[in-house]
Amino acid sequence: MTSFKVCEILLKEKAIDNVIFLVDRVDLNDQTFDNFGSFTTSDKLVAKAFNSKNLVNLIHTKENEDKIIITTIQKLNNVLCNTEYNKTLKDIKHKKIVFIIDECHRSQLGKMRDNINKFFDNVINLAFTGTPIFDINAGRDGRTTQNIFGKEIHRYTSQNAINDKNVLPITFSPVQSLIIEKEMIESVFDDDMKENNSDDLKVDVGRIKSIVNYIAENYNKVTCAKTFNALLAVSSIPESIIYYDLFKKLTNLKVSIIFSISDTLGPMMKINEKQKQFYEKIIKNYDPA
Repeated sequence: MTSFKVCEILLKEKAIDNVIFLVDRVDLNDQTFDNFGSFTTSDKLVAKAFNSKNLVNLIHTKENEDKIIITTIQKLNNVLCNTEYNKTLKDIKHKKIVFIIDECHRSQLGKMRDNINKFFDNVINLAFTGTPIFDINAGRDGRTTQNIFGKEIHRYTSQNAINDKNVLPITFSPVQSLIIEKEMIESVFDDDMKENNSDDLKVDVGRIKSIVNYIAENYNKVTCAKTFNALLAVSSIPESIIYYDLFKKLTNLKVSIIFSISDTLGPMMKINEKQKQFYEKIIKNYDPA
């Protein structure tokens, strides 16, 4: 809603040629288009780029200057790198464009952002993120959100949201956990995977059991007789698999795992039959139908 209102206000500025809302995934492209459409009674205020050629037409056509153009950073990058669009791109290069960037911490550190910065010479970038990158959590290249977009304009914290009654207050109850000597665990991964991920596969199984038992014993009370669900964040995907197995063996709670297979296997590894069976088991256990 905040980003939509920003776009709407900017559209009224005569000095601005285009307002482009930039996302990093196709599903967010569709979701944003639907959400923005629900915020307005006009079906002509929001336009979605279906492909790279369509994006060029949306930016280049004067009648679209009164529309919020929604597209992915991948489509925009394809346009900028495609020689077929060179003639049209020359007209776009100097336009006064405002990019409203969604989830800017996730997609703006690579070459696509550099390509955008090099091509356009008259743009303003307004970036939104709930998890900005600071020096303390910067990646290998050391770049932060502030390095790319400059000083933050405004910060809305969890405490602000609580004070505004937009979210429920946060309560914190520390629990003393058991400290048991770490041991190597049997995994759904094959031997090569174990060798390549040896640090990740060293987990404290005894400690995990104590946490699972504690959650099982206190779940009804903490969730008000299962009125609420619960989310457990762990330090690694191999560890989440151990939690999953123990929850299934030691409790009657309905559980599942959320993770990316590519993160689990690594970019150069292929999924084997044993791993495939495990992932299929997780899905089937959660939704037998």
